[in-house]
Amino acid sequence: MSVVAPVKIGFLLWPQTDSWPTLRDAAVRAERGGAASLWTWDHLNSIVGPWEGPILEGWNAQSIAGRIAFAASWARERNVPLICDEFGAYKDTVPPAFRARWITAVRSALEANHIGWAMWDYRGNFGVVTRTATEITPDDAVLEALGLNSEAKPMPVQSSQE
Repeated sequence: MSVVAPVKIGFLLWPQTDSWPTLRDAAVRAERGGAASLWTWDHLNSIVGPWEGPILEGWNAQSIAGRIAFAASWARERNVPLICDEFGAYKDTVPPAFRARWITAVRSALEANHIGWAMWDYRGNFGVVTRTATEITPDDAVLEALGLNSEAKPMPVQSSQE
């Protein structure tokens, strides 16, 4: 007589269009129903529908700090230098408050682990400033997130003939 191994079923919970209570309730129902495992995913923006749609993000300051601490530990164990040559958040799609929170979390984790960093970039879609034909305007929230002077004032663009 052959023995058949028990079947284990897991559930993938969809965090994009639900609230935390809805996701929690689904997890509780799945566990009560005998689910062997629960799965979800993390994305920085919605993967279907409008980018600004609701999504329960899997990244936070703690998860960022953990990833960066892991890289720093790896570098120390191997006695190799480590630098973060670029980081940022795309300002055309990421709401300003989320962008500042991400930048703060990454910069803080890098500095806590003594890792040098460079912001990507100065005036483009990840920029610290917005440039028009006549003016350069600092993004105060990003400057503050970077630990820099957030009281910078707009300044006129200098002509190349001057």
